[in-house]
Amino acid sequence: MPRSRKLSARMFGAVVLLVLPGIAAAAAEEVPARSYQHKNWQIQSSCEVKSGGEQISLAGFDAKSWHKSDIPATVVGALVTDQTYPDPNYGTNLKSFPGMNYSDKNLFANQDIPEGSPFRCSWWYRTEFTPPAGELKKTEWLNFLGINYRANI
Repeated sequence: MPRSRKLSARMFGAVVLLVLPGIAAAAAEEVPARSYQHKNWQIQSSCEVKSGGEQISLAGFDAKSWHKSDIPATVVGALVTDQTYPDPNYGTNLKSFPGMNYSDKNLFANQDIPEGSPFRCSWWYRTEFTPPAGELKKTEWLNFLGINYRANI
């Protein structure tokens, strides 16, 4: 059965290792080709997505209704960029975000995330790409330049 050259990546951390079984390993002295994948990502709350990780990570998964983003981006940053939410640095816009109706009497970071907040659930980051031309290697690396807070890979 022919192996597809289109790969799917889920971003939940700084580095993801893709192991492609059955493909010959490259020589250790080879300089790896770099391909930058910071454009054309989609993000969505895991509370909104009914599919599991195995389906979401398949090439061709329908994520057209997801929010568009480039990375690096936090969830809130991506939602502001795609105009789901207004600029949080203007006036009292930040207080209008879901889950931001907190008391000014207590430190915000010490309060529980309210029920119904879209930020109570984890968020999926997803993209698809075609690996650089050439022979596929047994091991391919995806290197993400940073994590804002925490991540699952």
